[in-house]
Amino acid sequence: MEQGRLKMCLNGLAIAIFKVSMLVKRAVGALLLFFIGIAAMPLHAQSVADSDGDGIPDAQELGSITTSDSICWDHNGNNGTSYAAAIGNAISGSISNPSDIIFGPGYTTPTSNFENVLNPIETSNWNDAKATGDYVEVSFTLSDSAVIDVVKHGIVPQAWGGTAAGDYNIALEISSDNFATSTLLFDDGFQPSATSGYAGASRSLGTDLTVGNTYAFRFYLFNEQNSYFPDNTIAFDDFCF
Repeated sequence: MEQGRLKMCLNGLAIAIFKVSMLVKRAVGALLLFFIGIAAMPLHAQSVADSDGDGIPDAQELGSITTSDSICWDHNGNNGTSYAAAIGNAISGSISNPSDIIFGPGYTTPTSNFENVLNPIETSNWNDAKATGDYVEVSFTLSDSAVIDVVKHGIVPQAWGGTAAGDYNIALEISSDNFATSTLLFDDGFQPSATSGYAGASRSLGTDLTVGNTYAFRFYLFNEQNSYFPDNTIAFDDFCF
C-alpha cells in the first residue's frame, strides 16, 4: 500500500543518533543534542521548548528537530477484520489514542474483510453527504507539534481480491472539538476504480497540528459513478497521513 507522511516536531531530546540531517546553529551550555534522522525534514510548526531557560526557543537556537513517518488504517490486521491504526516507528512516541475506524450512520455497517465496502452512497455533493452521515472517521492525540504533509488513499483490483468499486468523490474535514466545529481541508478528492493494479490517489495538505490536541478526521464519500452491483456501493480501503 501507499503511505503518506506525518511529520512530527520532537520537543524533548531523542535517545539515539541515526543520522544528522541539519546543522546545529549554536550549542546551549552543556546541552547534548541528538537527532532522530529518519527522513528528517523541516516543518512549519516548531517546538516552543526552552531547555536552558533563556527565553529563546530551542528551535531558534538549535534549528529544527524533526522526523517523518505515517499513520495508516489499512484494514489488514487480524485476517482483514481489524479497524485499528498502524503507526510508523519514527512517530510512535508522538501519537497516542489512535482510534479504530468509525463509520457514519449513513452507511449500512460493513462486513467486508480487507477493504471497507460501503453503501448506500446516494448523495452527489459533500454537504449532502455530511447531512446524511456518509463519512468514515478516525482520530488521534498528539504529544508533539506536527504538520500533515499529505493524505493518501487507495483500493485494490478484483484480481487481488477487492471489489474495485471506485469512481467517487471525497471531502475531508478536521476537528479538535469532536466536530462541534470543523475545518474543511478539501471537497474535490477523487478515488479512481482499480483495474489492473492498485489505484491510489493523494492530496497535499500542509496542515499544522498543535501539541496536546486530539484531532478527528471525517472522510465524506459521495457522487458514486462506478458500475459495481449492487448500485450505490463503493470501496474505501487504505488511507494514510
